[in-house]
Amino acid sequence: MTNAAPDLFDVTEIQQQIHTQLAATAERWAACARCRAAAVYLATTPISAPPAHTAWAISLWGWPTGRHLDQQPRPAPEARLDLSGVIPSPAESPRQAGGIAVLAALLTLRYLGEQGWSVPRLTLWGVPAAPRVIAPESALDRRIAQVRTTLSWVVPPGALILTPQSDPAGEPAHQAVAQLARHTAQAWHPAESAGGPDYRLTFTIRAQDATTAGGAYHLQTRTGQARTATLTFSDLSHPQEAGYRLLITVLGDLVARIRAAGHAAQEFQLHIQTDDPVLPATLQARIAGGAAHGPAGATSARTFLTHFGRVAWGIVPPPALTLPLDDDPAPASAPTAPNLAPPTPPPTAH
Repeated sequence: MTNAAPDLFDVTEIQQQIHTQLAATAERWAACARCRAAAVYLATTPISAPPAHTAWAISLWGWPTGRHLDQQPRPAPEARLDLSGVIPSPAESPRQAGGIAVLAALLTLRYLGEQGWSVPRLTLWGVPAAPRVIAPESALDRRIAQVRTTLSWVVPPGALILTPQSDPAGEPAHQAVAQLARHTAQAWHPAESAGGPDYRLTFTIRAQDATTAGGAYHLQTRTGQARTATLTFSDLSHPQEAGYRLLITVLGDLVARIRAAGHAAQEFQLHIQTDDPVLPATLQARIAGGAAHGPAGATSARTFLTHFGRVAWGIVPPPALTLPLDDDPAPASAPTAPNLAPPTPPPTAH
């Protein structure tokens, strides 16, 4: 990542991740915008596999009034907004890596403020503590300070508190945001080796209403054969079901073609890219834990994934996904199968 200016940390990638997720969860942040009291919880998880990255997560919990925030025990939030992402690690210390979550939280507050949201006071809980020895300010530190000065219309000066402490009444929130950071890290994988995976599947899902979603995917072999197609899914029972059903449709056909050519999917590597950070983490946890039951579609999707010799995941911000979503996509029950031949060994495509 390059700096936007010689002395300031580049926020482009974080902003893109934030805006993408806010656009996909408009109802959630609109609900938060109606709250007049809030607290923000932060977490990060380092990803050491080269190149080093940091998974960040923030969770904003909102209540109608400050009275709710001050109650003990505190009532359940009226609204909640969870955001997360992965960016290249900018720093040499855990504190600096943790500053990514601080910056993401401040940029989110600025975005919400641009939509007219404000609160009389706000605490960011879980901010990395300053080091014992005073070190020179980093580009990240300077960027955090700069963004913080632009939030006076969101939170009055002096009423925005950043603390390394845990919220005494917010243990569920701290646990939830820490889990989100871990899941985001687990769902991210570095780029494949120079040879690339045998198959690369990129897909996106866009909800049309509460029970219907459109899906688009691009499946490509290492040798360049490819297909892009659109599907529609109806009668959905939960938000991730469309993703599960897309994987079942595409991978089920692919596994069948590999078998028909006299090979096993176990011989091949599969890399999957999507803009949904939740679905990969959920499936990976189910594969690791050997779960046999779960939400609609999850078990079958998990089964097809385990057929392959290696499966890696990557999270791609939706602006980077240029897959088409037609107004009248082909029904998911009868898709046109991609005419793809596995690269090596080379089964015959049908």
